[in-house]
Amino acid sequence: MPKESSVRDGGAEKKMLEMIFGYQVSQTIRAFADLSLADHLADGPLTAAEAAAREGSAPETTFRLMRAGIALGLLSVDAQQRFHATALLNTLRKDAPGSLRGMALGVTIRACWLPWSEFVATVRTGHSQACRALGVDVFEYLRRQPAQSREFTAAMEVVTALWAVNAARVIDTSDVKLAVDVGGASGSLLRQLQQTDRALHGIIFDRRSEERRVGKECRSRW
Repeated sequence: MPKESSVRDGGAEKKMLEMIFGYQVSQTIRAFADLSLADHLADGPLTAAEAAAREGSAPETTFRLMRAGIALGLLSVDAQQRFHATALLNTLRKDAPGSLRGMALGVTIRACWLPWSEFVATVRTGHSQACRALGVDVFEYLRRQPAQSREFTAAMEVVTALWAVNAARVIDTSDVKLAVDVGGASGSLLRQLQQTDRALHGIIFDRRSEERRVGKECRSRW
């Protein structure tokens, strides 16, 4: 007979509740990233009112957000009600090596968020529900929403940065003259390959909306 101790002591229910309310955690982390709280706390602890003043957000709701951050391990608080950043929160700093701020913002935009509301329909029908949720396909939606498009691109750059350095070390381009980075956004993988092989030429193939921004970045970096 299966053991039910984990059910009786609330372990299973607690785990399930954490999973059910996971969407709230994602949006809370987005709020921390959007308000740049990791950066505001980089030089030392602040009260919620001080953090709100720096960011231009509402003091009361900023306080409630930061209290939620304690429960998530993003912050600690002292007797003077000053909030201290934790190592976990510091992963959202803009200047942190391997910063995850772009990921926190990019995967919680409406273009990524709304289609999940139709996930059950996708499983039942076998068809993508992105168009139903957004009115158009994801990339057309991003074309029409440039701010979200920039955040999505930043998230993809974070994903690439997590493995691109190691990938560039093992990909042999010695007999390759031209590499095409398909869907490469800012071309972070291509740049890593070119750091290893200075003779390698490259093409970044992506949406037209990325062309102007990528061209400007390429000229400044290369």
